[in-house]
Amino acid sequence: MTTITLLSPAESRVLPLIALRYKEAAHRLNLSEPCIKMHIRQIARKLGARDRYGAIALATRFGVEIEIRRPKRPPPSAGHRPRSEQQR
Repeated sequence: MTTITLLSPAESRVLPLIALRYKEAAHRLNLSEPCIKMHIRQIARKLGARDRYGAIALATRFGVEIEIRRPKRPPPSAGHRPRSEQQR
């Protein structure tokens, strides 16, 4: 029996979203943020990780696809124009 199979059904739903912000994972699963935090602590403990980031590393080694958050692009500054417009 692998460590991943020891996770509860709720923890198994949280695991692929472990790299997201608590708020985003909570919204997607319709759970509270404290509930998400508790599940992540339990996941890390069951995987033998020290923290959330260790759990992410171990889960990927087990073949779990982890959804990552994409950083938002900053809006272009008011004085910045694309290079194609600057050369005119």
